[in-house]
Amino acid sequence: LDGCVDSCHSFRTLQEAQEHCRLIETCGGVSHSLYGEGQKWHGGDGPFEVRAGPGLKASQDGDTSWIRIERPCDDGESPLG
Repeated sequence: LDGCVDSCHSFRTLQEAQEHCRLIETCGGVSHSLYGEGQKWHGGDGPFEVRAGPGLKASQDGDTSWIRIERPCDDGESPLG
């Protein structure tokens, strides 16, 4: 996903990153980066980063991204993931 949001703060788990993303209006999703896994970087301590999006681009490093999709949540389901 393009660009950083919240200084690309990173988290140990996808669930932690998704929960943080939901709190940030400008968050477009979460990316998992294989670069630097296990290191402290981007103001956090994990490979899952909150990102601005919405643009996607091919990763040469094997990164994976989850896009935030806004929709009504009448059934209590999460809009992210």
